[in-house]
Amino acid sequence: MDLHASLPLHKGYYKYKSGHIYYEIKGKGAPLLLIPGGSGDCWWLHKIADALSGNFQVISYDLYGKARSITHTPSNIDINQFAKDAINLVTALGLEKVYIVGVSSGAVIALDIAEKYPAYVKEMIVFEPPLICIHPRFDALSKHFAKVYLTALKWGESIAGLRFALGTGLPIAPILRSGSAYKDHLKNCTDTRMRPDIGREFLETVLLVNYRPDFEKIRNNQVLIYTGAATASVKKRRFYAENAQIIAAELACEEILFPGHHFSFFHFAEQCADVICSTFVTNILSGQSIKQGS
Repeated sequence: MDLHASLPLHKGYYKYKSGHIYYEIKGKGAPLLLIPGGSGDCWWLHKIADALSGNFQVISYDLYGKARSITHTPSNIDINQFAKDAINLVTALGLEKVYIVGVSSGAVIALDIAEKYPAYVKEMIVFEPPLICIHPRFDALSKHFAKVYLTALKWGESIAGLRFALGTGLPIAPILRSGSAYKDHLKNCTDTRMRPDIGREFLETVLLVNYRPDFEKIRNNQVLIYTGAATASVKKRRFYAENAQIIAAELACEEILFPGHHFSFFHFAEQCADVICSTFVTNILSGQSIKQGS
């Protein structure tokens, strides 16, 4: 049982451009921003937010133009725009520097923040970023994601999603188990939500996975970054787990192992929170400011 689940949860809307960004805040302490992947819905991070709220002021949010973050004038899909959205939310909340944990495609956004907005970052964990440009199997992965996008246009979300999961080695059983809970969440949710644009969402996925970080600039920015991968993903040699090792080598930073699989922040939230706390809180308590590669 999560001992922190009973802590008060603040929900809010930050008026932004032609719409707003939905966010949630829970806990007290150093601010920690959780950046969701996949659907961009921070509901998928509510368990890890609960687990972390005993040590941090946890801020999670729906990506702009997704779920409860409404936009009335969709803009061009741009990875830098996602990074700007996150930083604008941070400043709107009156925060100067935050710890950041980016999950899956949320880790891609986190890397762009490290590259372009380092002044706002205390420390950062990027968990299994699904980047294909940095991976040795780029050609095969690129063809796979292109086929997923075309499948979405022709056959819809369900078949494209299955093709996506099977082709990238995502764990099917956990997806099915959590999918039922997510349907209940949608059923009980009273907030206005964006109507999904399936073609746009899969195109967005293609663009996100093709993002290429400027490693030299990130190194020069001296943002303290940890890469993260789940034990099952490492064992099965999933490309997003191998990316954690590739990025760690490029940035001369530490790679951290998490329990479970790609969806561990939902299915093994308490254990993952322990890993995050042992990484961040140790430095908070010691008062150390550790630079990358030190």
